Amino acid sequence: KMKSCLFVCALLCAPLLVSAASLGECQACRLIVEEVHAEQLEWIERLMKAVSAGQTITQDIRTDDRVGRICQSQAFRKFVPSIRQDCESVVRSHRSQLVSALQRQPDIDSVFEWSEEVCAYDTSLCESRGTSSDAPLDRCAACIHLMEDLHASYSILQKRPDTLKHRKEVAWNMLEDHCAQQKLRHPRQQRDAVAHVCEMLVDEHEGSLVKLLASAELAVTEFSSRICVETARLCSKQQYESQERSPPGHAQEDL
Repeated sequence: KMKSCLFVCALLCAPLLVSAASLGECQACRLIVEEVHAEQLEWIERLMKAVSAGQTITQDIRTDDRVGRICQSQAFRKFVPSIRQDCESVVRSHRSQLVSALQRQPDIDSVFEWSEEVCAYDTSLCESRGTSSDAPLDRCAACIHLMEDLHASYSILQKRPDTLKHRKEVAWNMLEDHCAQQKLRHPRQQRDAVAHVCEMLVDEHEGSLVKLLASAELAVTEFSSRICVETARLCSKQQYESQERSPPGHAQEDL
């Protein structure tokens, strides 16, 4: 469940400035980083249990093998075929670069920065989000980021339930871990603000979030506007339009 949440949240990191032709490969690269990170978390958990039990274990899967099979992993099979196809394309074209980059994994808590290093600099598959991503986020900007993330989480599922009841169940399940995982989607300077806004939105507007996700196929801009402007009122209309024109991570002053 944790791995699934890590994956669906990763689409938020795909920059807005990448051309349509390369956007899918940028997303796929960031998803690959997320999967390797999730596997590393599982390994650390196994290692800690082994140490507590007085046992010794070693990692028996080479990074090259992990990269080679990653697009067929259980996590990727949950998504639409286009994402898996983009993953295969990334691995074919950048396998050696990915292996080299993923072997030098930094601090386990630095997924955002690691994704930037691998996908923007090592492989050049994504536009760099630059220094603006370090700027603090106001509540309006945080709400928009969170809603884009949640919308992506729902839209990339391979098979969506046919009935409204089942769609609501999917939406409820997504919200369960949404706030807890936000530190992986933002640089350290933004995590506290984003987490605070996320918890407030879920506590106060969970029903509206579930209803909008499950009842209609809203475009991401309409979905985020309905929540951030009309429902939670964290953005004025002017603020929302200004944020939509700003680079990713750019903070706007509260009105």
